[in-house]
Amino acid sequence: MRKYLALVFLATLSFSAIAQSKKPLDHSVYDGWKSIGSEQISNNGRFVVYNINPQEGDANLVVTNLQNNRTLTIPRGTAARITDNSAVVVFLIKPHYTATREARIKKLKPEQMPKDSLGILNLANFSLTKIPMVRNFTIPEKSNNILIYQLEKPIDTAKVKKEYNGNPLVIKNLITQTESFYQNVSEYLVNKQGTSLAFYTEGVTKDTTDIPGVYILDLQRDAMKKISNGKGVYKQFAFSEDGSQFAFLANKDQSKSKEKPLAVYSYYSSLDSAQIVATNATSGFPSDWMISENGNLRFNIANTNLFFCIAPKPMLGDTTIAEMDAVKLDVWHYQDDRLQPQQLRTLQADQRRNIVALIDLNSKSFQQLQQWDDDNIQMVTEVDTRFALANSTKKYRLESQWAGFPVGTDVYKVDLENGSRKLILEGIKASVQLSPDGKYAFWYENGKRQWFAINLSTEVINNLTENIPVSFFNEEHDEPSDPGSYGFAGWSDGDTEIYINDRYDIWEINPANGRFRNITGGIGRRTQQTLRYVRLDFENRFVDTKNDVLFSVFDEKTKMRGFYTGNIRKPVAPSLKILEGFTFGLPRKAKNANVYITQKHNFTNSPDVYISTNTFATTRKLSNINPQQKEYNWGTVELVKWETFKGKEGVGMLYKPENFDPNKKYPMIVYFYDVSSQGLYSYNAPAPTPSRLNITYFVSNEYLVFVPDIKYEIGYPGPSSYDFIVSGVEELGKNAWVDMANVAIQGQSWGGYQLCYIITQTKLFKAAWAGAPVSNMTSAYGGIRWESGLNRQFQYEKT
Repeated sequence: MRKYLALVFLATLSFSAIAQSKKPLDHSVYDGWKSIGSEQISNNGRFVVYNINPQEGDANLVVTNLQNNRTLTIPRGTAARITDNSAVVVFLIKPHYTATREARIKKLKPEQMPKDSLGILNLANFSLTKIPMVRNFTIPEKSNNILIYQLEKPIDTAKVKKEYNGNPLVIKNLITQTESFYQNVSEYLVNKQGTSLAFYTEGVTKDTTDIPGVYILDLQRDAMKKISNGKGVYKQFAFSEDGSQFAFLANKDQSKSKEKPLAVYSYYSSLDSAQIVATNATSGFPSDWMISENGNLRFNIANTNLFFCIAPKPMLGDTTIAEMDAVKLDVWHYQDDRLQPQQLRTLQADQRRNIVALIDLNSKSFQQLQQWDDDNIQMVTEVDTRFALANSTKKYRLESQWAGFPVGTDVYKVDLENGSRKLILEGIKASVQLSPDGKYAFWYENGKRQWFAINLSTEVINNLTENIPVSFFNEEHDEPSDPGSYGFAGWSDGDTEIYINDRYDIWEINPANGRFRNITGGIGRRTQQTLRYVRLDFENRFVDTKNDVLFSVFDEKTKMRGFYTGNIRKPVAPSLKILEGFTFGLPRKAKNANVYITQKHNFTNSPDVYISTNTFATTRKLSNINPQQKEYNWGTVELVKWETFKGKEGVGMLYKPENFDPNKKYPMIVYFYDVSSQGLYSYNAPAPTPSRLNITYFVSNEYLVFVPDIKYEIGYPGPSSYDFIVSGVEELGKNAWVDMANVAIQGQSWGGYQLCYIITQTKLFKAAWAGAPVSNMTSAYGGIRWESGLNRQFQYEKT
């Protein structure tokens, strides 16, 4: 026993010595602290690709073969794409950070700045090909052998006239390694199937003289066809979903006229050339309007309609007046639906604003689908639907300055067959959305605290949740506004069911008859665990009802996280796979293998990439991006609870130094916002902050940091924060290791307001740091949020 105790004593001394010898963090470490970005897994589940990004400096691209653990790190690699057949990774290689920074300091012109290179990595043998001076690249979504990229400068400058505006375009076959070159390409697009490439060039130099125009290249037969002749302005290239049709906007006017209206061109393979299908002279086109270059072209799924955008003709400035003599007037009006600061913030977007129209490609009939006062229009393009939704907040924007969000909205049903529109929802304060197949519009209404759906054919509205014996509004809402929802998971194939979240579980609801079923078996509410559907296949627009699916889980009591698995169609409750003291990133699954990747972290473990082959029952760490952390005195975090002055349950987090000694006294800093304890198992990288507390830095330098949650009594935010914060500090102060003579408080923005209130109510704190605080609510009520231009009235009325 003596020998055992001696060994334990020596081990304790040894650990203490190690902890004491570690360095405290200082401000010089920030740039070297790294994070993971853009993690991907190949479709066959054999390769993982991700970026390691420093806070400042050069990022690296990492490629790992999961079968043999071979890893390749490519300095400055970014924007990686793995081909569909898992054979090749293509990416950009950025210039050195220091070179780019120096060029910016010298204010070099864009053409003088350091340029990207292209990297092509063969995953079979990790052989790497680099191509310098690359402007951009693309890989067709559903092709394995085609890579297209543009170079920064002409391949052969002797053959290229100086007035050409385009860049060389290269088409590379990744299997045969053959390449084709086309000069001076300023616009290009490849279809999803990788069978056709469209591009505009001011001069083709492939065994011909220079012939400007738009070309279609058959990538399977290497056959090229000119479909539009001549120089001009060419915009908004678009292929149909099946890749068989192509459209673009163009104006070929070479005169000096200021007005050069665009026309809509359409092409399919049996035509000799692209045909004009719409202009501003088309029957039904509004006068003094034009086709907008800022809107997207889209085909419907049946390839019978082509959607494009129109806008009023801009007013042309008087060129006879010198700019220094031009008068600039900014008019304010008290009935403007947006304040002038907001108008200025949205000026560029307003100048590019447009609305959607369509041309029937068979009858050539034109339909304007939106009115100018509409905010937007929603359409389903993946299936052939009849109706779209147009939304307008025009009548309600003024009152939103004090009434807050969501803004009242008029919702119109737009008939895509004849362009007619009908008001179906008036002044509704909700975000109304279309179901994936366009059969329903649906929404959560804050004021009624229910979910609704309207059948767009019959216009029958159903309350989806009124008969379900749980709440679908935020049960913990503590602001002077109507509570929001917990969101929804999606729809089943064919719009037959919608999946809506309550606080803990997920419900399947038939929008036609209201029948409902708890697909998580009520396990969430019984255990106070929040289950949420995880979408793993982003090509599937619907909730997966055929296969086993993944649910994320958050335990309200312990703050742990993990995953469940289950099958939505089987009446069996999901089974827990893992629940632990970590935070997980968005999981990704290999398309053709049962291999998953995610990021995973907690306060003592930096976010790294983990893999799993058993649906997260176990995980294996793949990366180790911050090994330097072990050199520093870090810290620990624990959940603490107490009773507030008003008898409520207080919950918070207490951070302690790694070398914490209960026989010492530690100064303590209190940091807060509203509710933070859900982040108990989250990493806090050492980093500079705008005006928030750098928790990790202070803990490393032997401070305690206390982060209490605050629950508000509506109308009394200051007293509520006092009740939770001061009671929590006094409870912790009962521990001998808290130096109550040296307690500070820090809050930012909303936390800054609460701090300003608290220090007028107590002398408990030795120091206070308010970041971006509101210290006078009367003057702040009429203030402006300069990032958006919005006024702050609604914040003080409703939040």
